[in-house]
Amino acid sequence: LKQRSTYTIARLYLAALYGELGRVSDARRVFAPATKRYGYSTRVAAAYYHTVMGNRDRALELLTQAARRSSWIRRQVFIGNLFDALRGDPRFQVLVAPVK
Repeated sequence: LKQRSTYTIARLYLAALYGELGRVSDARRVFAPATKRYGYSTRVAAAYYHTVMGNRDRALELLTQAARRSSWIRRQVFIGNLFDALRGDPRFQVLVAPVK
């Protein structure tokens, strides 16, 4: 992907996909340029990357920031399966509690 701001979310999800495939060096290479600025939707994509890469603290931090900026994020995170690896974490439970 060319380095354009419109491709930031795609780069973040591609980095997460590489992480899921065990291609850690590719994941880090694609992720690095995409971290220059975050909006709420890019925070969710970056949180997914960090979840896949095992960085739970950073993933939860980004999800919390995204939830503060947009209420639909809470619903998206709760019903989606991207963050199943975080569901057992009490911080994740607090994050999605208002949705239940």
